Amino acid sequence: MFFYEKITRKESFYSPADLIISLFGKSRVGPLGREWESAVSRKSLKIAILGAGVFGRYHAMKARAHARVSHVTLYDPQKAKLISLADELKLTAQLDLEAAINESDAVIIAAPAPYHAQLTLKALGAGKHCLIEKPLAHNLEQGRAICDLARDKKLNVHVGHQERYVLQAIGLDTILSRPKLIELYRENPFGPRGTDVSVSLDLTVHDLDMVMWLLGGEPLGVLATGESVRTEFIDRTRAELLYENSKAVIHTSRVANEGRRFMRLTYDKGTVEIDFNSRKLKHNTPFMLNEDFTDDPRARDALAASDDAFYQAVLHGAPSAIPPEDGLRALEWAVEIDNLILGTSL
Repeated sequence: MFFYEKITRKESFYSPADLIISLFGKSRVGPLGREWESAVSRKSLKIAILGAGVFGRYHAMKARAHARVSHVTLYDPQKAKLISLADELKLTAQLDLEAAINESDAVIIAAPAPYHAQLTLKALGAGKHCLIEKPLAHNLEQGRAICDLARDKKLNVHVGHQERYVLQAIGLDTILSRPKLIELYRENPFGPRGTDVSVSLDLTVHDLDMVMWLLGGEPLGVLATGESVRTEFIDRTRAELLYENSKAVIHTSRVANEGRRFMRLTYDKGTVEIDFNSRKLKHNTPFMLNEDFTDDPRARDALAASDDAFYQAVLHGAPSAIPPEDGLRALEWAVEIDNLILGTSL
């Protein structure tokens, strides 16, 4: 087990409670202190989806059904996969990457994680707004390059940490007090998807984002253990994120015997338990939480909620709901967890 200490940059990361208090939406300044230029509201968008795999298909279905999307183009270097999905969904197939990007207003990066940065930087360089599936990038240098280029070009970049929308549907973002302890379990049986990176980059980044979002910033330190079981990368981890008055414990595995998605939050006034697989919530707190959260569209289809937030931001020139800096923070701590386990942390 290892410990790593890092300076917290709380001034640039707002928790849900901070956002309620600050009401930053009344100004043109976004949650990261970045002032966005005003933009003429667009009527519709042409979307290019880069990647015709599992998540490319999900995003294509959401884009095709969205009232403000006028055209969807699919790109994938694997011609058979591309044509098959385009034919199934009756969308335009494009084998030329530059043409797919140039003919669009905004781009969704749904390729395997090692290609996220390459494709995003190309799209940003062409002046296109981007939604990037998590993780933001394959390494920190690439992640920082994405943040820098998006800022320089004043383009909207939205990272696909869509599980925030489920927490919003429950009402956790309305609780002004912060939990003393957050416990998260994200365990899946082994499968080939996502095994081109560690489980930290593939799965733990979701929980890292949720913890930092709920607790208002980065941790002071982290303890981590883990191991490789079925792949050349780390397949199972346990990480403790240490805060001044709180702690989060994240269990992640892609080699579990059965699937488990569970979250427990312990507050001074009680405990909240969420079983994401059975879609059930129970708590003994005085907080006004939505026990029927599955009826909320954000929880029923968090991917659609995330995509819609991206489209609305692009259409109206608004700040990104999940900006690249948030994705970079999750990536930084996922990489640090891996480095600690491998014994390569600085």
